[in-house]
Amino acid sequence: MSRPAGLIRAAAWGCVGLLCILSWIPGDEMIRTGIGGHIEHCVAYMGATAIIAFAYAGRFGLAAVVAALALYAGVMELGQTFVPGRHAALEDFLASASGVASGAALFVLARRWVASHKQGKRLLAELSD
Repeated sequence: MSRPAGLIRAAAWGCVGLLCILSWIPGDEMIRTGIGGHIEHCVAYMGATAIIAFAYAGRFGLAAVVAALALYAGVMELGQTFVPGRHAALEDFLASASGVASGAALFVLARRWVASHKQGKRLLAELSD
């Protein structure tokens, strides 16, 4: 695996870990951005999905990545029932799931742009292995 492919896959797993930390941090330790919780959910999952899709959609398919991340968002949301100062909410899950869908769309657009460059084609081929 080349260095860029390894970095993309490491970033993908970093996103998975960061989403878990942000989802399950106790309520009194949370720091909010001020843009609203639902937007935070959407943006976090949109970015994570785009990165994770670059790392693994070539190997498993975009639909599998989207399904796995939507399921992960649900698990993270349900897990908040066990975290002090946090609670699970359907609206938060829906915001996360919309971020997954938006991230998939962003990935499709970005992949087209990357594939239009010679080095990008090689990287996408390597990430498909």
